[in-house]
Amino acid sequence: MLIESNLDYQNESLTGRNSFLMADREYTPYQQRIIRNYYQNQQAIMLQRLQEIVSELYLAEGKARQRLWRRAAAAMEKLQLPPARIQHILQTDNPALLANLIQELWKKS
Repeated sequence: MLIESNLDYQNESLTGRNSFLMADREYTPYQQRIIRNYYQNQQAIMLQRLQEIVSELYLAEGKARQRLWRRAAAAMEKLQLPPARIQHILQTDNPALLANLIQELWKKS
């Protein structure tokens, strides 16, 4: 019986069914501060990530370039940019447009 319940728990953890357990976790004040700071600085983190992607895009070719554009799209979605603007930048495949967008967003923040 104990073995069966342990297996059920492992299966649930593999499928993500018990992910609600993380919400019940007690965090230390230090951990709470780290989590709070991360979310307060999330826009700056995403902008920095986009800057790194732009640098890599200028040098990348082929599949690596496509992968970088997918990462850039995900970062832009996290910044809650309008989908039409994201699509326009992706369709042009021009890192300079992405660099201009980053510059514009830094000015706003």
